[in-house]
Amino acid sequence: MNDDLWAARRPPKGAARLRMARIGPSIALLAAGLVFGQAVVVGAAVTSSAARGRTAASTAAWAIQSSPNVRVPGNVQVTSAACASASTCFAVGEQDGTVGSVSLIEKWNGSAWSVVDAPDPTGAVSGRLNAIACADSSTCFAVGSGSGGTLVKRWNGTSWSVMPFPQVDRSPGLTGVSCPSSTTCFAVGWGFAPRAKSVIARWDGTTWSIVSSAVLQGEYVLNALACSGVTSCFAVGQTFVGGEPGEALVMQWDGNSWSRAQSSVTTLSQQYFRGVACPSVTMCFAIGSMTAEWDGSTWSDTAQAPAPGNLTAVACASVSRCYAVGVFGFIDQWDGTVWSTVVNPPPNATDGTGFFGVTCESESECFAVGFTGQPYATTTTIEQWNGTGWSALAAPTPSPTTGVLSAVTCRKNTSCVAVGRNAVGSTTPPPDDSALIERWNGTRWSIDPVPSASDQSRRLAGVVCPSASRCFAVGTQYALDAVSPKSVTQQWDGHGWTVVASVTPNNVDRNELFGTTCANESRCYAVGYQTANGKHVPMIESWNGANWSYLASPSVNLGSLYGASCPSSTTCFAVGLKNGEGTPTALVEQSTGGKWSVMTNPNPAGARFSQLASVACPNVKSCFAVGRYSATDNSRKPLVEQWNGKHWQPVAAAIPSGATKPELSSIACPSTTSCTAVGKYTIGKTTEPLVERWNGARWTVETSAVPGDARSTLLSGVACTSTTACVAVGNTIIENTQKTFVERHS
Repeated sequence: MNDDLWAARRPPKGAARLRMARIGPSIALLAAGLVFGQAVVVGAAVTSSAARGRTAASTAAWAIQSSPNVRVPGNVQVTSAACASASTCFAVGEQDGTVGSVSLIEKWNGSAWSVVDAPDPTGAVSGRLNAIACADSSTCFAVGSGSGGTLVKRWNGTSWSVMPFPQVDRSPGLTGVSCPSSTTCFAVGWGFAPRAKSVIARWDGTTWSIVSSAVLQGEYVLNALACSGVTSCFAVGQTFVGGEPGEALVMQWDGNSWSRAQSSVTTLSQQYFRGVACPSVTMCFAIGSMTAEWDGSTWSDTAQAPAPGNLTAVACASVSRCYAVGVFGFIDQWDGTVWSTVVNPPPNATDGTGFFGVTCESESECFAVGFTGQPYATTTTIEQWNGTGWSALAAPTPSPTTGVLSAVTCRKNTSCVAVGRNAVGSTTPPPDDSALIERWNGTRWSIDPVPSASDQSRRLAGVVCPSASRCFAVGTQYALDAVSPKSVTQQWDGHGWTVVASVTPNNVDRNELFGTTCANESRCYAVGYQTANGKHVPMIESWNGANWSYLASPSVNLGSLYGASCPSSTTCFAVGLKNGEGTPTALVEQSTGGKWSVMTNPNPAGARFSQLASVACPNVKSCFAVGRYSATDNSRKPLVEQWNGKHWQPVAAAIPSGATKPELSSIACPSTTSCTAVGKYTIGKTTEPLVERWNGARWTVETSAVPGDARSTLLSGVACTSTTACVAVGNTIIENTQKTFVERHS
C-alpha cells in the first residue's frame, strides 16, 4: 500500500488547486541502505529515469502491458475564444484530470469544433489557459498559468507549442492577451508578491519581455486587454487597498508607455472591470460590475449594459455590433446606440457556469464560449451568431480515462486478476470512486463488470483466487451520505462478481480491509482494522468454505493489518503496524490452527515509525515481509524482515542510487530463493517504480519499464507464478490523470 497506512481516515481525493478567478469582484482563489547492513545493487547504479532515459519496455526484463482504464465524466472550464479567420477559431480553458488540471484548446474548422493536441510543459501538475488572441492565421497566443509558473502557448498555423516567458513576482498568471499585429502583442496578468500586483508583457515578434513602465503603486489586478492598433491598447481590472476592493481600473498604451487612462466615470469606487473590446481607436467598451465607453479621449459610463455584475467578456465585430456575455448564460448586444439583452439564462442555470468568452470574426459570425453543469461535472458550451440569431453548437467535452490498481493475483501465466478503483477526483468525502477489477486471459487485460450501487462508492485493495471459480476482493466502501468507511468483500463464482454480506459487529464505527489470502478454497483470511468503543485495532475475517465470519484479533493497542500469507492450511501470517509505547512499529501476527497471536519481530534501531505492508511465505519456515520505516533523521527507508522458521530477522534492502523516500508495498515469493518486491521511490520531483529481487542471498534492484510521458509511476502489487514470471500493477500519472499501470517480467 502506498498511502500513509497509519492514518485510518482517508483524506479526500483531489487536491485543492489555486485558480485565478475571472468572474468575481475581489481577488478570489478557487479551490491548489538500511541501518541493519549495506544495501546491494547489481551492476551499474540505478539512477533516475531521466538519467537513464526512461528505460524502454523493449530493452528491459520488465515490459509494460496495455491495461484498460475507466472513462469518467469530463469536467471543463472554457474561458476565452479568438478567431484567426472564418475557418480557424480557438476556445481555451482547462480540463480536470484526477490529480490536477490540464490546459484545454478546442478548434473551429469552419464546420465543427474539436479538441486540439496542445500538451503542457513536461512535469507540470496543473495547467490553465485564461485568454487567447490571434494576429493572423499563423500567429495566436494562449496565456494562463500552471504549476511551473506563467503559461504561454503559441499557434504557428500548424500546431501549438509552449513558449518561454519571463518569470517574475512569484510567476503571475496571465489573464488577458491582445495581438494588433504578428510582431506586437501584449499580455496582462497578476499574482501575489506578497500582495496583488499586475504585470504587462510585450511580444516583439521574437520574445516576450516585461514592460517595466507598466507599474502602478499599490495593489491592483488586470483582468483583460484589447488593442485597436499597435499604438492603442487598454487593460482593465481593479485596484485594492489593504486587500479590500478599491475601484475599477483602466490603463492605456499610447505607443510609447502605459499609464492610467483618463476617465469621467461617475462611480469607480467598489467597481471592477472583467473584459474590454475596442472596435476602433475612438470606441471601446469595458464591462464588469458596470459598463464604460471610450470615445477617443475619455472613459464615461453613459452606455450601460442591462446585466451589470453578470458580464464576463465582450467582443466587437464593428462599432455598431458588439456582444457581452456573462454567467448563467447572458448575452447582451450593442447595436450602435444602446445595449440590450438578446439571450437570457436558461431556467436551470447554475451559479458559476455560463459564458466566459466571446469573439467575433465578422458581423455575421461570433462565438460565445463557456461551460454548464454541476460542480466537477461541467461540459463545454458554445453558441454561434450567424447574423440573425444565436444557436448552440456541438462542443467537445474531453472525458478522461482513469484507474488505479492496488493488488494482483495470478494462478498461472494466463490467468491473473487485478483490483483497485477508478480515480474520479472529488474534493470532499465520501470519495466517488467505483471498484475496478481487471482480468488477464493470457492475451490481454479487460475490465470485469462489478456490482455497484448508486448510494455507495468502493475501493478494492486486496485480491486472492484459490481456484478458477473462486476469488475474493476486499476493500472499503462509503455510503454517499457518510464519511466513515466500512469494509467490503466481493466474490467471484466463476461467472460474475457479487458483494458478500458484511460480518462486521454492530458496535464497530468504521473498518476497512486491505489484504486477503487463502490456504485453500475452504480457508481464507481478510485483514484490516476496525474502530470500536474508541479503539483502533487490527481486524481479521475468516472464510470456512461457505461463509465469512469475524475473528477476535490479539490485543494490540492501536494497530492495523495490511497483508497476509498462508503457506499451509494450518499456518498463516499477517503484517501491519501497532502503536508501540507511542511509536508506530511494525506488527507481525501468526495463526496456528486458527488461533492468532502477536509475534516478536525486530524494529529498526532508532526508527521513528515502521510498518509492514505485505508478506509472502513459500513455506511455513520461510517468509519475507516488506514495508518502510522512518530513520532517526526522518528519512524514509525500505523495510525487509525475514522469517526462518524460528524468528524474524532484518535483511538489508537495496536502494537505487540517488533515491529518496524508497518504500516497498508488495512482495511475492514463488520459492525460498526467489522473491520480487515492488514499491516506489523519488528522484527529484518524480516518483519512480521500485522493483527488487531476492536470489537467496541478497536483494538487488531491477530496472523497471516506465511510460515515457509519465510524471509519476508507482507499483502497489505483485504476483509471481514462477521464479521468472511475475506481474506488477500500480498506477501512472499522464497529463495529470491517474491511469492503470501493468508490467510483466518473463
